[in-house]
Amino acid sequence: MKKVAFSVFLALCGCSISKETANTTADFTNYRNAVKFNREGESVELSSYRISFQIKDSSAKSEIEKILLDPKYVIPKVYPDDPDFQVTTTAKAKGSAQEVEVTAICYLNSNKTMANCQIEDDGGRYQILIGSGGRSLASAKLVLRIAKIQGYDGFVIGRGYSEPDSSIMVRLRTGRRVEIPLRIGF
Repeated sequence: MKKVAFSVFLALCGCSISKETANTTADFTNYRNAVKFNREGESVELSSYRISFQIKDSSAKSEIEKILLDPKYVIPKVYPDDPDFQVTTTAKAKGSAQEVEVTAICYLNSNKTMANCQIEDDGGRYQILIGSGGRSLASAKLVLRIAKIQGYDGFVIGRGYSEPDSSIMVRLRTGRRVEIPLRIGF
């Protein structure tokens, strides 16, 4: 009965969670005065300001809930520098036919309350704050934090490989940090 009730809860809340991934979104609509989006230094409008953040178990062990929420769970790693998990962001510029995405590698702090995420090739940095909310991702409180981190004031949310470069970056408009809730499901 508990398994059926949980499945009904997931269907009603629109949550999208598997053991390997958690599909989340950050809605930037109400934060556009605090951040700016650009491509090659020029301002760019997005087709939607709800950006997809797909959180994945980089070890492919299908344990994303344990990785993020269980303080006793030891993340299996082949090498000590392997990331704890990965996050793929997806965005699309207004009027563009091409959707762009990029994957960040993320490392949790020791008590699993925050993850530092970085995009390779100077793609920037951001953090994911993990609040209490139980042992399931459906009830967890995840927050995207954009702040000045290691000299970066934003990050690439999608990297295009066409000419001209179609990569899209989000940056702070001011020196303060911005915290945006990550909502489970779309």
